[in-house]
Amino acid sequence: MEREHGAVEMGRSLHETSYRRDRREMSFPGAKMDFVRRGRVVEVHEVKKSRRMERADRFQLLYYLYVLRGVGVDAVGVLNYPVTREVVRVVPSDEDFREMERVLGEVERIVRGPFVRPEKKRICRKCAYFEFCWGD
Repeated sequence: MEREHGAVEMGRSLHETSYRRDRREMSFPGAKMDFVRRGRVVEVHEVKKSRRMERADRFQLLYYLYVLRGVGVDAVGVLNYPVTREVVRVVPSDEDFREMERVLGEVERIVRGPFVRPEKKRICRKCAYFEFCWGD
């Protein structure tokens, strides 16, 4: 459904036109990373159009790093914002991984719990999944 959403299409275009030399999308069960650079340190990169959702972007990247750590790969993350030419390195700590376990536990609790009516927020109208919550 979200494939046809304008923001998702814009993100896809940005991903395809930025970092062309690094276009090595890596899929892993539960994760689809934009690209990975391997050198002295493994870097997992995510390309985003703006820093508006930086906290969510960081958690997405931490999740990927958490999944990789679970199979024995230690990596760092990099959030790339090509429109503003900003780069944010994410070097995960043990505390970050404990927080990720807490967040995943909370997600599991929500998924297994009773259906909760969504709460409309300002950000909802731009969400690619708007119709899931608010469609007829």
